[in-house]
Amino acid sequence: MIDPASVTVLAVDDDAGMLALCAAIFRRAGYSIITALTAATALQALHDNPSISLLVTDIKMPEIDGFKLADMAKVRRPNLKIIYVTGFGDEVDTLPGIRHGPILNKPYPAERLREEARRALTSADRR
Repeated sequence: MIDPASVTVLAVDDDAGMLALCAAIFRRAGYSIITALTAATALQALHDNPSISLLVTDIKMPEIDGFKLADMAKVRRPNLKIIYVTGFGDEVDTLPGIRHGPILNKPYPAERLREEARRALTSADRR
């Protein structure tokens, strides 16, 4: 079992409201949380914070989408766990790219996000 207090989560979403909700869910569960409104900020956070072990990223974002962000993050940190979130579930199924983790549709229940985090953090790396 993972102790949430030992885990740092990086949440990325270009919607400030959804980002705040995601952060609140993780904080209430005892996780440390870092937030980013852009993929570029997220990549800098990954560089600056070696303790990050889980990336929760929106898929549809300007400039760099969540799939590309996850790919770039996995190059830097192969053991990083990924959860994708989206408000466009039907559209993302047609997008190219490797899926490094599950995709949750927005709005997601808090317990579902926490359960996917527990599952990701305790699973063997997919690569």
